[in-house]
Amino acid sequence: MHFTKSGKSSDESVPKDSSGLAQDMSAHTDLTDPLKLLSEINLAMLPRHIAFIMDGNRRWARERRLNKLEGHRAGVKTVREVVEMSLDINSVSGGKPIEILTFYAFSKENWKRPLLEVSGLMQIFEKAAIKEIQRLHERNIRVEILGNLGDLPTSLYRRVKDIVYLTRDNTGLRINFALSYSGRNEIVKGVKKLFQEY
Repeated sequence: MHFTKSGKSSDESVPKDSSGLAQDMSAHTDLTDPLKLLSEINLAMLPRHIAFIMDGNRRWARERRLNKLEGHRAGVKTVREVVEMSLDINSVSGGKPIEILTFYAFSKENWKRPLLEVSGLMQIFEKAAIKEIQRLHERNIRVEILGNLGDLPTSLYRRVKDIVYLTRDNTGLRINFALSYSGRNEIVKGVKKLFQEY
């Protein structure tokens, strides 16, 4: 998941949804200027919940003749930029148009990748958790984790639980990270939750 900072769309034919956001964010404009971005989107039509499937990190690294893990590190940086951009949009717009961001970061199928890549990715996730926990809390962001946390390495599991616990009462932007998730499992959990509520 990578964005261009060229200031110009790399493909003017990219389809947009009703908010004016490019459906393929990689072809969007400069993400470092929230005022410019705000001028391009219709805030009244901005979705409250935006989800990202984090795909393309390995391809991005391969195109630059870098190690796969460098692609994943760049993906973490992009997540940070998206979060900051969303907070900027919310503060500049005077309201809270973006309420939830969901990042589909690591599916159950990803465990089948080479062991070195998977263990490296788990370390990248853990370092990001350590680095970002305080900043997330200070920015009033609430973090939720989707997926089967029991699959995660013990040290990452603890870091993730710490973030969820620390941010549980925050009332600002909510960020969902899907780790070791399965679409089927999430549907089953959702149906069970609905039955419990009614």
